Amino acid sequence: MRVTVFGATGDQGRAQIDRLIAAGHDAVAAVRDPTRLPGVASVRADYRDPDSIRRAVAGSDRVFLTLPSTSFNDADEVATAARTVAEAARAEGVGMIVFNTSMYLGEAPLGFAAQDARFRIRGDLFESGVPTVSIQPVIYAGNLRFPWVVAGIVDEGVIRYPHDETLAVSWISQESTADLMIAAMSRPGLAGRGFNVGGPDAIRGPELAARLSPIVGRPLRFKTLPVAEFARRMAARFGEESLPTPKLIDALERIYHWYNHGPETPFTVDMAPVLAELPAAPEPIELWAERQRWDS
Repeated sequence: MRVTVFGATGDQGRAQIDRLIAAGHDAVAAVRDPTRLPGVASVRADYRDPDSIRRAVAGSDRVFLTLPSTSFNDADEVATAARTVAEAARAEGVGMIVFNTSMYLGEAPLGFAAQDARFRIRGDLFESGVPTVSIQPVIYAGNLRFPWVVAGIVDEGVIRYPHDETLAVSWISQESTADLMIAAMSRPGLAGRGFNVGGPDAIRGPELAARLSPIVGRPLRFKTLPVAEFARRMAARFGEESLPTPKLIDALERIYHWYNHGPETPFTVDMAPVLAELPAAPEPIELWAERQRWDS
């Protein structure tokens, strides 16, 4: 199939491009600046220019849609971008949209701004007239490559993350998420469905450290990073881009307390029923880790 990939310059989109090509599909990156992806078939597309979006999806069988974060960008602008893509896809007769939410979504809004915005966007896509499936990775293994996480691993042999040691986490790689999206795109009968997806097993912090130690090449420990400290670090990086820093800190603290203690256990996924409908093979954390550099 010919698949237009939005968000292709990010890590998630690039993984989708690579996995589509490996599976024998014709992947086209829809980007504002096609020169940013040398060696990849690209077409210029700007969410603020609906005509460019329509040209980008013309002739495509499927659209993969990964949007900017609704935590660190204006949620209304992100929602408008999604509707622009859906309108173009409908006008051009695209057979299906596979929406990567980049986060857990429930069956109803949960009172967290970033997730609720994604929930509304998913609803818009489901009602757009283009068959849409939503793939919802609950947490990316790639988060363990955040500079402040890697620094602790390299300098101290400590994995610091804002998870309680007892929290079971179904880390999933961006590549495995792309494989599930590819499985979804050939199953239009799943339109209107959302699938929370994770890795093959749920791992607590101390077990994560033990499993990564031989790959990193040194003994590792897991240490819970206080949620408040995590929120301050993220706000220092992203604050004022879309939200005033105090408001962003409050939003991050609220959602991470829920991640750790919410009854929904959003980071733990039973993948057996998912894989019964989306045949793929999410990789264990070790295979993802072996592809990373852990010396800097």
